[in-house]
Amino acid sequence: MVTKLGYATNVFEGARAILDSQHVGMDFIMCLLGPNISDGNFRAVYEHALDPTKVIKIEYGHGQKSEHDCIMQNSFCNVQEFLMWREIEGLKGELEWVKNWFAPIHWISPGGHILCMERTYSKPDQERPEKIPKFMWDVKWDNFGWIGDNLVCHDYAHINAFTSYSKKMQTVKKIWS
Repeated sequence: MVTKLGYATNVFEGARAILDSQHVGMDFIMCLLGPNISDGNFRAVYEHALDPTKVIKIEYGHGQKSEHDCIMQNSFCNVQEFLMWREIEGLKGELEWVKNWFAPIHWISPGGHILCMERTYSKPDQERPEKIPKFMWDVKWDNFGWIGDNLVCHDYAHINAFTSYSKKMQTVKKIWS
């Protein structure tokens, strides 16, 4: 399985040793994860400890109904987001503009539980656009952030598959107010 351009999972011969040793595995995780940025229903987002311009999204595989009740489920948010990005990053010509609306994904783990994405930033003083592409349907403000001067979606695991990338726009000013 290829998880990043040209890198096959069989390259990691020592992975079994990491899994067998709690200490090595914990050290590895502690080297990768920086401060927690946010928590959602299925994932937590951390600053990438080695590159703060990126985030690490960890999918726990459970949803919490209440403080003491967790239900196991496979939401596959990371996998869905990664597959969406793979489609988007390949768009050319008249559809190339679509890339400007999404935070790029750099890699995903073989099992899909760990994903590395370009970090977005909150800019409260930055003027928000009044319209965004109509193919985006989970448009709460928490799903967006800034990379430079570009507003991008950084949580697009629930964008409809088989998306039609039309240039139709939707008004979001009332939603974001």
